[in-house]
Amino acid sequence: MCQEGYKAVNEAVATFEKENNLNVKLPKEPIKANINLGKASLKDITIKWFDTESSPPISATLTIRKGTKNQFLNKNNAEVVRLNNGDVGFYKKDKYHTITFTSAELNYQYSTKATSSMSKEEVISLANHFK
Repeated sequence: MCQEGYKAVNEAVATFEKENNLNVKLPKEPIKANINLGKASLKDITIKWFDTESSPPISATLTIRKGTKNQFLNKNNAEVVRLNNGDVGFYKKDKYHTITFTSAELNYQYSTKATSSMSKEEVISLANHFK
């Protein structure tokens, strides 16, 4: 259907859940997107949202991995942030704005290009969009 193994988000989620025998907690759409794609593998699932109608275009990526090891846990340049639900997350800015946190045995990582018009607060708010 789509290039590079991407397909409809619900299809990718169903594949990942079936292959790993688990349920994925999905967020509400974090941006007003006109394109949504998903790609699943045994170890992770990637969901991409694109708003190609805004100027400049905005995109957000969510990668969900099995396991609770947070890749930013001991990074000097990651800032600890408190999410609305009380969970601890880690925010980092380099080429991307990234917020990562762990919930229900899964590691969630949102990212958007640092050149986007999104602020640090807006990127952190992406993690608060869970249903």
